[in-house]
Amino acid sequence: MNKCLGVAALVVSCAILPAAAIDLPVFYLKYDAGIGSDETEEEQEVEASSHRHQVSLRIKEAWDRALVTNLYTVAVRKQYLAGTGSYTYAYLSPDVSWDITDAVKWYLSGRSKWMRYDEPDAGGLSKDYISLQAKTNVTLRPHAAVKIIPGVQGSYEVYENRLKSRQSYTFALAVDARLGQFVLGADYRAMLRLPLGAESEVAVKLNNEMGIDVSWDPNP
Repeated sequence: MNKCLGVAALVVSCAILPAAAIDLPVFYLKYDAGIGSDETEEEQEVEASSHRHQVSLRIKEAWDRALVTNLYTVAVRKQYLAGTGSYTYAYLSPDVSWDITDAVKWYLSGRSKWMRYDEPDAGGLSKDYISLQAKTNVTLRPHAAVKIIPGVQGSYEVYENRLKSRQSYTFALAVDARLGQFVLGADYRAMLRLPLGAESEVAVKLNNEMGIDVSWDPNP
């Protein structure tokens, strides 16, 4: 009997100790509001032309010093008081950041967005869509003075008007190197856009972007 109690106590202790080491999640709740104004031509007075409201919630959980997760959710409403263009959208975006070692850090995120317009486009077709996005990158430090960040991203936009549905893919590579008090950087990005679905009329498009930069940092 005593042996059974001892084993049970050990199992309970092993289950409680890791949980006790995990911090409780942190919640960030924010509300923003804005008013757009235009000057009237006849009376030369400024009148409110639009209202914008945004509510955002972020939940952050630090499982330990190396592993951090976030969950973002945002809801936005913008309304034009005179004219068209009013819209509502919301998105949900989780991410995770993991310091695997001192030289390797992995980041992964996703996002789902719902976009709704009050009116159709000029042709009477819906402009509403749902988009899904996923991206990841790895930060590599082969040397204390060198940082290499390759990353990929994929996104899919599904429109109610199938003619506009599209998919896009991005590959990015960034390199930073410290030479004394100077930090040299270079980055490259390739973006490919393709139609999504047999009905889509989106044109195929490929963009290549690159850049270099230099900064002076006298701090060690």
